[in-house]
Amino acid sequence: MAKHSNAFVCEQIIVSTKIHRSRKVLAFNSAQLVQNSFFFSVILGVGIKITPIAFLDLCALLLLAFFDPSKRGATLSGWGVLLVAYGMLTFAVGAFFACDTKTALNSARQFVLTASLAFLPSTISENNAASFLKGGLFLLGLSIILPLYGFFCQFPVAWWQDWLFTGTAYASFGVFISVLAIIVFARKHSFIKGILSIAAGLIVAVLWDSRTSTLMILSALPVLLVMQRRALQIGITGLLLVSLIALATSITSLDEQVESLKLTYTESEDRDLDRKQQNAAVLLLIKKDPLHALLGKGGYSHQFDMLHYGVDYTDKVRPTGLPAIVFDGGIIFLGLILCSSIAAAVNVYYAGRGCGLMLLSPYLLIAFSLIISLVTNVTGCVLWWWIILPKGFAYALTIHLKRRTQFTTLRTAALAA
Repeated sequence: MAKHSNAFVCEQIIVSTKIHRSRKVLAFNSAQLVQNSFFFSVILGVGIKITPIAFLDLCALLLLAFFDPSKRGATLSGWGVLLVAYGMLTFAVGAFFACDTKTALNSARQFVLTASLAFLPSTISENNAASFLKGGLFLLGLSIILPLYGFFCQFPVAWWQDWLFTGTAYASFGVFISVLAIIVFARKHSFIKGILSIAAGLIVAVLWDSRTSTLMILSALPVLLVMQRRALQIGITGLLLVSLIALATSITSLDEQVESLKLTYTESEDRDLDRKQQNAAVLLLIKKDPLHALLGKGGYSHQFDMLHYGVDYTDKVRPTGLPAIVFDGGIIFLGLILCSSIAAAVNVYYAGRGCGLMLLSPYLLIAFSLIISLVTNVTGCVLWWWIILPKGFAYALTIHLKRRTQFTTLRTAALAA
């Protein structure tokens, strides 16, 4: 009888052990699935503003905080803590003193976003990198298909901006990161994929009539050169691709778009008039109300306050980045963004010792994050915050590249031996 009871107890222990292990595997798979979903959607949150998608990166971050809170606060340190805390305060004030319900809801969403930054991942696994790459491919493809669809259907130029994209300056940041993701994370045929991604990015720049996209995509060429170490092949292939793009645009209806892009570079005074007015409003604010300029008046307050500083709008202002930052959070907010970005660059330098020019990609991410924040308002983008945090995406990318460099060195040494 004792033998039977012991056997029964052993069987129960085995069954409970299997259930416990299956639960652990299920929990791991759930956390991994949420992580991969976050890495996929975080790029889409840069350039798409359809209501269900505009909150996609924030929703994915909140799910990540719920399912995988193990590395809570790993991305926050030093200047990053101060930046996030001040951002939360700015948007809390904006929500409390908002002029209307929509502004209050936008500020409340921004408050939740900044509060959730503590749950950002601090590492990039191979699965995460693959998901990030897929998100980049999706956004890059969408950025080409929509303008071409408009051309074939004879829609107005930039028709998609009214309901889909937040604007070419905003979305160009996402396209640049998409191209960079393909160059850095692609495994098989990475050289060909990198060249094709740069060519696709340049096509997007022409279709969007965007100087920002053109400059960003061209800066990805040195990254491809560093990652592949094929200077001659890249040069020849690049010339061929540029020639093919020029030929394609000259024999189709896209030639008007190319001419418009040329005018953007040569006769841009009228096109940049709104930006000049808004930047002048910042200087006027500093002169008239130094306290407001120093501290700001809360999230999204710029949409109404700038109307009193010489900006010609009938209802509310949709400004470029610098005026939004100063009017909402003041010079203190701008200074914290700069200090956090510098801290991120310093951390990349120390974490990436031995990687050499491989660090070009995280440095470019930080630099363009700063530049794009002066060109357009990107404070609603999770990826932008993640990049400028001291131990955020740029730091995690550096660790990922260092591991890859070490693995390549060990494999080369093993093959040589």
